[in-house]
Amino acid sequence: MFTLSLILFKPALIIVSFYNHFEPVNAIISAAIGGYGIYAGIELLVVKPHAVRDAKRYLLLVFAHNLLLLVLALSVISFGPDRKVTGSEVMPFFRGLLSAGLWRSYLRRSKRVAATYGLQSGSGSGRT
Repeated sequence: MFTLSLILFKPALIIVSFYNHFEPVNAIISAAIGGYGIYAGIELLVVKPHAVRDAKRYLLLVFAHNLLLLVLALSVISFGPDRKVTGSEVMPFFRGLLSAGLWRSYLRRSKRVAATYGLQSGSGSGRT
């Protein structure tokens, strides 16, 4: 499922973000992260030696990007006139943080991942 999300779902989200985001910097960053995610997903699919390392790096980028967007959203939203932050405005960022964290944890601890990619004790290839 993770590999499918990298190869199929992420490119679709990139295309949608170019149409929906009026912030060109965020769209470019999202496209770059999405492109790296596609690369990491293909590596996982063809079982390359450093696939897990690259997938964990991708998830770290996703986590950092969502954290940055959350901080920016909270600072911009909270400084508006008589503006309160609502859950619907920040929930996508929390979902992104949670998703990236859970998938990274799975890649790091999974015995199945360790067996498939020849990693020692499910810890991944290095501390990435």
